[in-house]
Amino acid sequence: MDKTKKNTSLKYLDKISGTLDKVGLEDNLDSVLRENSYFRALLEITRSIITPREFEQLLELIVDSAIALTKADRGFLMLVRKDGNLEFRVTRNIDKKTLEGDEFKISRSVVNQVLATNEALFLSDVYKNKKFKPSESIEALGLRMVMCVPLKAKEDLLGLIYVDSRSMSEDFSHVEEKLFEAFAAQASVAIENSYLYDSSVHDALTGLYNYGYLRARLGEEIIRASRQKKGNISFIMLDLDNFKSINDSYGHILGNAILVKVAELIKNSVRTYDVTARYGGDEFAIVMPDTDVHGARRLAQRLQKEISHYTFSIGKKTFSITSSIGISIFPVEKIIDSENIIVEADHALFIAKSKGGNQIATFGLRRDETKYAPELIGKSKAIDRVRKSISKLAKTDANLLIIGETGTGKELITKIIHQESERSDKAFIVVNCGAIPDNLLESELFGYEKGAFTGAYRQHKGKFEVAHSGTVFLDEIGELPLHLQVKLLRAIEQKEIDRIGGEAPITVDVRVIVATNKNLEEEVKKGTFRKDLFYRLGVATIYIPPLRERPEDIEALCEYYLDLMNKRYHRRFSSLTKAAMEAMMRHSWLGNVRELIHRIERAVIMGTGQQLDTSDLGLLAPQLKKTQTLREYRNKAEKEGITKALTQNYWNITHAAKDLGVSRQTLRDLIKKHSITRSQL
Repeated sequence: MDKTKKNTSLKYLDKISGTLDKVGLEDNLDSVLRENSYFRALLEITRSIITPREFEQLLELIVDSAIALTKADRGFLMLVRKDGNLEFRVTRNIDKKTLEGDEFKISRSVVNQVLATNEALFLSDVYKNKKFKPSESIEALGLRMVMCVPLKAKEDLLGLIYVDSRSMSEDFSHVEEKLFEAFAAQASVAIENSYLYDSSVHDALTGLYNYGYLRARLGEEIIRASRQKKGNISFIMLDLDNFKSINDSYGHILGNAILVKVAELIKNSVRTYDVTARYGGDEFAIVMPDTDVHGARRLAQRLQKEISHYTFSIGKKTFSITSSIGISIFPVEKIIDSENIIVEADHALFIAKSKGGNQIATFGLRRDETKYAPELIGKSKAIDRVRKSISKLAKTDANLLIIGETGTGKELITKIIHQESERSDKAFIVVNCGAIPDNLLESELFGYEKGAFTGAYRQHKGKFEVAHSGTVFLDEIGELPLHLQVKLLRAIEQKEIDRIGGEAPITVDVRVIVATNKNLEEEVKKGTFRKDLFYRLGVATIYIPPLRERPEDIEALCEYYLDLMNKRYHRRFSSLTKAAMEAMMRHSWLGNVRELIHRIERAVIMGTGQQLDTSDLGLLAPQLKKTQTLREYRNKAEKEGITKALTQNYWNITHAAKDLGVSRQTLRDLIKKHSITRSQL
C-alpha cells in the first residue's frame, strides 16, 4: 500500500478511536459493547480487503462486507467511468447472489443526494427521518433502511457503496456511522491501489498485459521451467496485415476498434496460464509455457482463422483483415535468455510478412540442434585488446563496466566472461534496465513478498535472488532510477537485498556486470547517477569500439554470420559479391554489429542466386570517388586518432595525450584545429 494513503487511513482510524472513547463514556454499556463489536468486525473486514486479489473479487468482497456490517438485505457498488457517469459493478444480496431484473432497483434519490453533497447518508428508519422525504422509489421498494457512502481518493470520487433493507434496523450511533465511513475509506484505498497496479501492467486500450509485464512474466516462466529441466516454451508474435493503411484511411476510431476486437479474440482463444500482451502498435504477443511446435501452430492457425472471419464496417463498406504470425519454440535446456526467444519470434514474423502476409512462420530450436557458443569475431587490434581483457577478468570476481554504442556486442562479451568464469555452471541473468517500467523494475530486480501490494498474489523472487552464485548482467545501467541505484550499491557491497514487503534481508552472492552507451561520468556530474556506484561498478572497464572504427573486422563478421544464417534458414549462399563487400566496408554502421547481422539475415531470407549482392543487403553499390590529397588523408587520420583516444579515456586530456605520445598542450591545439567537441564522441 502507498505510504501516504496508509498513513492517512491510520490517522482516520485514530480519529475514530478517539470518538469511540468519548461516546463510550456517554452511552450505556450495551451501546459500547455493540460499537466495540462493530469496530472489531471493521478491522477484520479491512484486513481482508487489503489482501491482494483480483479486481472483481475485491469489489464483491467490499459489497459482501458492507452487507454484513450493516445487516442489510442488498448491496450495490458503483464506480465512476471515464465519461463521468456511474456504472454498476457489483449487485448482491445477503446470500451473495447477483441481483437481476426487478431486484436490481435502488433509490435514485438517495444516490443523487450523496452525489450532490459528496457526504454519506444514513437512514436507519426512512419514514422517521425528518430531514429526508421518502421518494416514490423508496415507497415502491418498501425500504426501511438505506445507507450510501461515497468512495473517494483524496477529493476525487471513485464511486459509491449503497446498501438497503426492507426491515427496520436499530438507529446507527455516531460511532457506527464513522466506522462505516472508515470502512469506505479503506475500500477506496484498496480500489485505487488496484487501479494503479492494473494500469502499470495492462495496456490501456486492449486490456491485455503490456510489454514490460510480458517480459517479466516470460522471465518468470523460463526460471520456473528451468527448475523442472524439461518441456518447451513457445512465443507467438502476431501482426495485423495492412493495418497502417486501414488506420490512415479510415481513422484511429476504427483502428482502435480493430485492435480491441483482435485482443478479445486472442484472450478468448488462449489457456488460462498463457500470457497475452499487446507488444506495441498492431503487434500482439503470447507466452505459452509447456507447449511444443504443434500446440503453438494450432493456436496460431485458429487465431488467423477467427481474425480473418470477423468483419468490420464503416458506413456501407465492410471488410476483414488478415494477420501474420511468427513463432519461436525453445526446449528449456536450450534457452539462453528471454531476449533470444523474442528475437527469434520476431525473425519468424518477418519471414511470414515477407511472404505476402496471412502466413505462419516458425523458428524451432530442436533438442539435438547445435547451440552456437558465444564467440567474439574479428581480427582488429581493438578486438584483440578486448579478448585479452576478457581472459584476464573472466576468472576474477570483479564487477565489470562494459562501455560501447548500441549494437556493439556488450551482452555477447558478458556471456563469454560468464562462460569462462568459475560461475559458468550457475545462472546467467540478463536485465535491460531501459526496457522495464520504473514501477516494475524494483520487483523485477529484488522480488516481493505475497501481499506486499495489490496484485502480489504470491511470493516472487527477483533476478538477484535467482542468480545466486551466478552472474547478473544489467544492460543500459544509465537508465536505472536513483532510488534503485542505492539498493544496487547495497547488493554489491553488502551482498544483501530486500524483497518488497520483506521483513529481513536476503544474502546473495552475485557477480554484477553492467553495460551502458552513456558517458556515466557526465551522468554523475548531472546528478542522475551516483558517484559511489559509478566507482564501485568501474573496478574494471572494457571498451568496445564501434564497428566503423574497426573496418578490418567486417569481412570476418560477414563470413561468420552468412554461415550461421545459411544453416538457420537452409540456404546455400557461398559469399558476398565483391561489390557487396565493398559496400559493407564503406557503410557507416550506425547500428554496429547488430545492424550487420540483420542485413545478412534479411539478405539470406530474401536473396536469390549463389552470392549476396548490394541489392540483397539494402546497400548502394560503391561509387568512384575523387582521390583525396595526402594532406586530407593525414588530417582525417589525425582527427580519427584523437577522437578515438579521447573517447577511450572519457575526455581525460592527460591520459589521452599519453596514449597519443604528445604533450597536453599539443593535444589541446590539435583538438582546436580539428574542431573536436564532446558532442561528436
